[in-house]
Amino acid sequence: MELKRFLNIAILSGAFVIGRARAFNSTQISAGAGMTMTSYSEGTGETQASGSSSTIGLNVGYEYFPGTGYSFVVGGSIPILGVSETSILMIGGAMNFYFMGLGTSGSFFGEDGAISFNPGMRLFAGPTINVGYLVYQTETAKKSDVLFDVGAHAGVVYNLSQSYGVKAYAAFGRGVGVVTSSINMRFGAEGVYIF
Repeated sequence: MELKRFLNIAILSGAFVIGRARAFNSTQISAGAGMTMTSYSEGTGETQASGSSSTIGLNVGYEYFPGTGYSFVVGGSIPILGVSETSILMIGGAMNFYFMGLGTSGSFFGEDGAISFNPGMRLFAGPTINVGYLVYQTETAKKSDVLFDVGAHAGVVYNLSQSYGVKAYAAFGRGVGVVTSSINMRFGAEGVYIF
């Protein structure tokens, strides 16, 4: 196994050194479902209102790879089913740092042929920045707030082929709004298309 790994690294390194053409798949899109658990509070002291909710949402994302070990992500989560009158819409971005090999698939082209590579499993982690729209119920009225959420996420992508994969992730964020503060935990599963 170690000899095979050494030979693969040597071949790929040789392609870089010799200056052969190479092409990396630089984008991927993903869509799936996830759950967002939110705990919020409004005001301070005796006028404080607080609550929590769980919302199932539709997640979409676009990921761009400027290199093979990191990427930039934009996306969002739209609530489609909640267990209370509280829900949150999140739109934002993230940066993924990939561990255990390359973050994307690709090919090296030479005069006599080509070598294609497709990482089977990719682990990632990175920071997240989101803007959220929180709708919540107090004892007296239904209210809403816009919040700024900063946190981190981690996950795994398993490639089924050079173009398709599945992804699972978990994220944690701290949100600060105009009148509320919140803690948000998210997790989900998505299908991935790499192109």
